[in-house]
Amino acid sequence: MDPSLTIPELLDLVHRFYPRTLGIPASSSEPTEETQRLHSLRQTALGDSSAWNSFLLRIDNALPGCVTWDVPSLIHDPCRCVRVSLPESPMGAPVQKALVLLVSILAPIHHIHASFQRFEGGQLAEKHLWSPPLPAEYQAYESTLDALARSVFKTTRLPENVLFTSVPDVQVGHLESGEAKLIHCLFTDRLW
Repeated sequence: MDPSLTIPELLDLVHRFYPRTLGIPASSSEPTEETQRLHSLRQTALGDSSAWNSFLLRIDNALPGCVTWDVPSLIHDPCRCVRVSLPESPMGAPVQKALVLLVSILAPIHHIHASFQRFEGGQLAEKHLWSPPLPAEYQAYESTLDALARSVFKTTRLPENVLFTSVPDVQVGHLESGEAKLIHCLFTDRLW
């Protein structure tokens, strides 16, 4: 972890982009200085996708047999997201195993988690989500994806205990006030 990214500094960063919601009615939807700042940052990132698009090609070359899906997360979240399906479980298969890489636009950090979904009759029957340490079958792919993110974006990964630090005074996405963690604020509330 970058020594400059302490929990207090990350909380201060979050509060630059998310208004404190303690004591504010849930129906209050007026734009704030913080939400306008976050919107502007997302719009700027959306306008410059060349490094991201190049990175996606590098994943394809480094992980043959895997299928990448560029998830359009910047529309709602302060991160870019790519879902990398493992070779034996392509999109649409009854069993889908994937790595999900999130790259924050708020700080030089990224996160990788593993996803498992099993479908029966077109319906989701089972799903699991793992944060590091990931199951053994994901680890070689995780290592390659992590090295690529570090080299291209100069990002680091935060320890799980930092990522899951509570941020009780902000409301993020579909989470209720009091449920947000740093991972939701720095990346997304939709981990899948």
